[in-house]
Amino acid sequence: MPKTRNHYKIGINLSRDNTIIKSIDVPFINAAAGQLDKVSFSKQKIVITAVRSKKFKANDILSNKGNSLYQQILKSIIYLYVVNGERVRITKIRIERSTTRVHEVVKEYELDKDAQPITGAFIFRHAMPNAVIDRIWGESDGDYLLRTVLTHFIGALASGNRYYIFERHWRTFEQLCLYHNRAANPNRDVEALQNMRGYIVANTGKFNDAITMATGITEAQFLLFDWEGYVEGSFKHTTSTDSKLYKNVFPNYFVGLNTDERIVKMLRMILPLRSSELSNNGTLAVVQSHITTNLATLTRSDEQVLCILCCRYAYYLRNKIFHGELPDFSFNFSQGTQDDKRLDKINLLLEDLNYELLLDFNAL
Repeated sequence: MPKTRNHYKIGINLSRDNTIIKSIDVPFINAAAGQLDKVSFSKQKIVITAVRSKKFKANDILSNKGNSLYQQILKSIIYLYVVNGERVRITKIRIERSTTRVHEVVKEYELDKDAQPITGAFIFRHAMPNAVIDRIWGESDGDYLLRTVLTHFIGALASGNRYYIFERHWRTFEQLCLYHNRAANPNRDVEALQNMRGYIVANTGKFNDAITMATGITEAQFLLFDWEGYVEGSFKHTTSTDSKLYKNVFPNYFVGLNTDERIVKMLRMILPLRSSELSNNGTLAVVQSHITTNLATLTRSDEQVLCILCCRYAYYLRNKIFHGELPDFSFNFSQGTQDDKRLDKINLLLEDLNYELLLDFNAL
């Protein structure tokens, strides 16, 4: 006996006109060869038509992230937001199922302004290339990663809470770093961040906005970041005379890769915190020489400032916040604390950097 074919029609009503008028044939997870769904956009509606062998419950379609129809809804909404470059409010989702013997409304779900995937307004400052946008529909690991980071990135753009913004921008950036480093085995965050630094420095022309933002960071602003806290969190005290941290990582990567005058002055400031460890491992003279030489030239390298703040300092800050090692930043009487100012600057840098990485996603 042939299997029942369930024909699904999912209508997503929109509050106002959107700019997309087209139909797209869309793959889905575990589809048979050549099997596609159709997603049609009109001025105030999206219609998804699909055929499945299985009868799905409404809750599966609307809330089970592993459900193929849920994924098509998610893709459609991400595509709607990205192509329009702003939020388009959804007013209703109606799910219908038909077979040769029955037609039923599985679910009709009304959405008010507070029940949106994204509740805040946002504007994309940059239009994404079509070659990247088209991957929203795909089923490769990279396509899935793109959809995931776009949800975090859009969430950051739509929020007015600096702590939520940082969390979402960090998730976006970290996942893009891991994607760029995907050939590594194991693919770990520290190495992924190091390799992203190398990518940015080697491709400065791709990061004009983020580097311009770093250009505006003065020496005084840079030195006000919690560098003592960073050193305490990232370079632990040790009496070892054979420490990888102080034989290699600190002298060669934290110090040796940086020549920008703002960074070098920070290195001079924090050097006494770890001079004993460096001396014990025979690298203090190398570090001191690097600092002295570069203080004599006072050059600027804005991409280095961008990288040390996004690939090192933001990672330290994320870990401290995530593990509850810092007091809740919102637990204060002011919205203009030093912590707030630092976080706002990091958020601006991460936003620009994430924009430019997403625009260049296919080259990562």
